[in-house]
Amino acid sequence: MTIPISETLLQTMKRKKKQVEALQILGKQPEQKMAVKDLQNLGINKDILNKLAESKLLEYSFKQVFRDSYRQWQEGERASFTLTDEQQQALAKIKPALTTSQEMRFLLHGVTGSGKTLVYIEAAKTAEKMGKQVLLMVPEIVLTGQLVTSFKKYFGDRVVVIHSKLTINERSDTFERIRSGEAHVVIGARSALFSPFIDLGLIIID
Repeated sequence: MTIPISETLLQTMKRKKKQVEALQILGKQPEQKMAVKDLQNLGINKDILNKLAESKLLEYSFKQVFRDSYRQWQEGERASFTLTDEQQQALAKIKPALTTSQEMRFLLHGVTGSGKTLVYIEAAKTAEKMGKQVLLMVPEIVLTGQLVTSFKKYFGDRVVVIHSKLTINERSDTFERIRSGEAHVVIGARSALFSPFIDLGLIIID
C-alpha cells in the first residue's frame, strides 16, 4: 500500500529517478493493494519495489494462492427455483439428521432431471451453516461436470474437486484447503474418501 506522495517527498528523492518514476506510477493507481506481477507489468521492477519497501514508502503483504484446476469455474448466476413437494419432503427428513451425532442414511430416488441436485445443494447449504464439510461422491470423475457447475454457483471457491489427473502440487493444495476448512464441499470418486476433513457432516453418493 502506498503512502500519499507529496512534492516535498519527490524533491528529497530527486536523485533517485527510477524510484520517483515508480512512485508517480503508483500514485496514479486506483487500487491501494496490487499484486507484484501487476506492478511489474506497469514497468516497476522488483529491485525498485524492494528499495521503496526499505524506505517505508510501500509495504509487502503475502497471500497464499492455492493451485486449483477448477478455479476458472467461478460462482455464476444462481437460478431461482422453488422446491417441489417431493424435494421439500426429502429435505425435511435429511436436515434434522445433520444436527445429530447418530449416523443416518437416506435413499433419494429420482430419474435423471428430477431435481436431485437441488436437494443435494440445499442439504449441503445446511451442513455448511453448521460448520460441517460435505463429500459428494460420483462413480467416475468424468461425470462431475454438471455437478461441479451447479455447486460452484452456490459455493464458489469453497468447492474442490479430487481426481487422478491432479498434479502432485494441485493435490497437495487441495488437501491443504480441506484440512484448513477453507473447502466446504469436496467432489470426487472413491479416493476422495481419504481427504483430510476436519468435520465431515454429510456424505452424498450420487
